[in-house]
Amino acid sequence: LDKLAPHVDILVTGNEPFINTLKQDWQHNPAYGGIPIVVFYTRVTEHVHAYLIDRGLRDQVDLYMGAFTRLRTTKMQKQPGVRDLLTYAANASHVDGIDMHTHVTNLKQINKALTFARGFTDKPIIVTEFTFIWRMQDALQRGDRLGAEFAGRWGYDANQRTTVYMACEVFGTKKGCRKNGPVSKAEWDDFFATRSWFIDHFIQQAQAIFRQHAVRGSTFGLVQSMPCKARLNPKRPPWYLGFLFSAVAVEPNPDGTAQANYQYLDDFLAIHHQQASQ
Repeated sequence: LDKLAPHVDILVTGNEPFINTLKQDWQHNPAYGGIPIVVFYTRVTEHVHAYLIDRGLRDQVDLYMGAFTRLRTTKMQKQPGVRDLLTYAANASHVDGIDMHTHVTNLKQINKALTFARGFTDKPIIVTEFTFIWRMQDALQRGDRLGAEFAGRWGYDANQRTTVYMACEVFGTKKGCRKNGPVSKAEWDDFFATRSWFIDHFIQQAQAIFRQHAVRGSTFGLVQSMPCKARLNPKRPPWYLGFLFSAVAVEPNPDGTAQANYQYLDDFLAIHHQQASQ
């Protein structure tokens, strides 16, 4: 905190607590005097609050709780720990807002998650991660193939699985594959443009939902890194697809800088310019 707090405007006390803890800690336990995850995260939040006061930073750093995940699901909405932490964040005067991660399969799920959160608090909400990663993973697990349209233009087998294309042609991590990647920007964009599972202008559509729920701010993955072989397994979430810049999959610009990912950066800049002009 000594290194971080003086240089930031927002601190979030936690990161995906309901993913990084045991499910047994989501339920009441007399030995802990309550629900362990609630006892722990409220104590952490109060500790950070006291630290900021002691360092004279409380007026310049906002304190958020989170990041709450999967609030789109009935299972998470019914968790006593989730409800208690949201209630605590809403009622504690030293908590300025909540942080959410909205990884979804469709845009309606973002609205569902935010509607649920807004049922607890009218304080500011930030969304520090949002993707349709589960939609992409589902498509890859179901055996998404390149298809005749894309494959015909770029000289591939139409029946080649997308996961094999990524491992062989794009990243070159699959054993026995000839590494052809990175691919051109035109090929990378055409790949996404021909995917039935790709949500067009996802960032702009998500931003419209964020505005409806008075979300203070949102952030998106910045630069793609090289996925290891295990990460390219279709059973693993394809995080390597969702960044503003495709630094590994796509050939760099002539000056060596990373190329923009399909649609994402354009959407991001369009929102920025729109907000700057208001």
